[in-house]
Amino acid sequence: GKGNDTYVFNGAFGQDIINNGTATATDLDKAIFSYDPELLIFSRIQNNMKIQVVGQTESVLVQNWYTNANAKLDSLETLGGCQLVSSQVDQLIQAMATFTTQTGLTWEQAAQQNNQQYTELLATYYQY
Repeated sequence: GKGNDTYVFNGAFGQDIINNGTATATDLDKAIFSYDPELLIFSRIQNNMKIQVVGQTESVLVQNWYTNANAKLDSLETLGGCQLVSSQVDQLIQAMATFTTQTGLTWEQAAQQNNQQYTELLATYYQY
C-alpha cells in the first residue's frame, strides 16, 4: 500500500497475498521471512511472484509483480539478515529454472539435499 510497508512472515503464516499496487516509486517496501534463504523458492505465476517455503504449505503471492513496477517490493529479508533486492528476484527465478534443467533436481529437492551447487547459486544473489 501507500507509504513504507514492511510485511513480516513468521512460522506457520499460511498462504498470504500482498497487494502493493498503490505504492509509489519513493516508497520503501519489504518483506521479512523468519526462514533461511535456502528454504524459500521463488516462481512466476502469471503476472505475480510467488515465494514458497520448502516442504511446507506457507506461501506469499505478490500480486502484479510483473505488470506494475510499484507493486514490487524493494527487498526481501531472511533469517540472519540476508537480503535479496527486487532487481535480483527475476534473475534468481531464471537461475532456479536453469538449475532444474541442468541438474534434473527441483529447487525443493536441492534445498532438502543441501546441494552445494544450489547453495553457491543462492550466494550469487543474496547479500549476506
